[in-house]
Amino acid sequence: MKREACDFAASRALRHEGSARDQGVILEERDGICFTGYEDAATVPREELVSLLLEAWGQSYRSRAVWVIDREYLDWLTPPGCAGMIVARDATGRALGCELIVDREIEVSGRRLRAAYAALLTVRPEARRRGVAQGMLEHLTSMAIRRGAEVIVAAYDSDASGQPTVEKFLRTSQQQQWSMRLSPAFPIWAATRDLTSVHAFQPLDGAARLALLPGVRGVLEVKRARAAAGKSPVPRGCRIDAVCPEPASRLAVRVLPARGLEGMYPASERAAAGTFAGSCGALAYHVPEVAKPGLVSRRMCQIQLTSCAHSARRLSRTLDEFNEVMFERGVLCNFLVDCVGYSRVGLLAARYLPTARRVSLALRGPTRLLSELDLSGPHWALDVL
Repeated sequence: MKREACDFAASRALRHEGSARDQGVILEERDGICFTGYEDAATVPREELVSLLLEAWGQSYRSRAVWVIDREYLDWLTPPGCAGMIVARDATGRALGCELIVDREIEVSGRRLRAAYAALLTVRPEARRRGVAQGMLEHLTSMAIRRGAEVIVAAYDSDASGQPTVEKFLRTSQQQQWSMRLSPAFPIWAATRDLTSVHAFQPLDGAARLALLPGVRGVLEVKRARAAAGKSPVPRGCRIDAVCPEPASRLAVRVLPARGLEGMYPASERAAAGTFAGSCGALAYHVPEVAKPGLVSRRMCQIQLTSCAHSARRLSRTLDEFNEVMFERGVLCNFLVDCVGYSRVGLLAARYLPTARRVSLALRGPTRLLSELDLSGPHWALDVL
């Protein structure tokens, strides 16, 4: 690809915040685009990222609900020393795109692998078809390998462009010995006290829409408990190591939080993220604001990982307790991705209903390595970033 010299003085000035370490490293200047790598994503200028993500997502997803990215969300997603990032800028220093990797360790059929979790692949609409996404994927892959990753993990919405973009990269890039393996498409389930409002943001799926009928809705909405659940986020110092409610033998892939759930998902200042301990298990969560054109933005909770002390069926008790705490805090609904084989009876008992949205999880890495892994299990115990 043709390369040309550009005046990136404005870009360098924009990134001049604090020490030289915070400025990142310019990896390549290609066709008027500068690709900069940050080995510590916590040092990327937050205001620049928030502006890029809000503008790009707002233009790309005009008819669907999206998270409202703010500084606190980025701080939660990129703890110091645990994440890297690639940012693409034009000659004026304006950010055109970004992608993030977060360090993870996973287990596939009993085999431990170092992984990089890729997220936030974003390109401004006016900068597309210029090689921005392909360039970021190229440099992000190199960064992941430098950080010791053997595979890259990602989550893809069924109606978004992330998966096709990565598939194109694997077909055309220098990483010709790499390939990708996909999980089944997992449904997102939701629990709420207000099904009508949640359906406006994220439509319910198929027969679940019957829950919107007045006579049915009152039965399936989460009721206000007579007494508070009495549970609270995990006290500091409490370690929860298990991360799935099913035997490992049923899982194709699972994440291994070396520091326990609390270390992986520390509490945020505004109680917008953390780990919750219930009577029959625990879970990690975060609470972003969700926006959709024509609707007033609302706070909603994404459950990231679950840990069950007993059986998956008894996890519904902890979900009930968590619902009560979150709804008392003003959260509209709790979402979870059914990627670990939750008991349908348990989910329905906790007043969760399936939405029409689907998420697929993916592993990409050296073809030879992926061919050695048994990914036939139906469940992937991974968090969805």
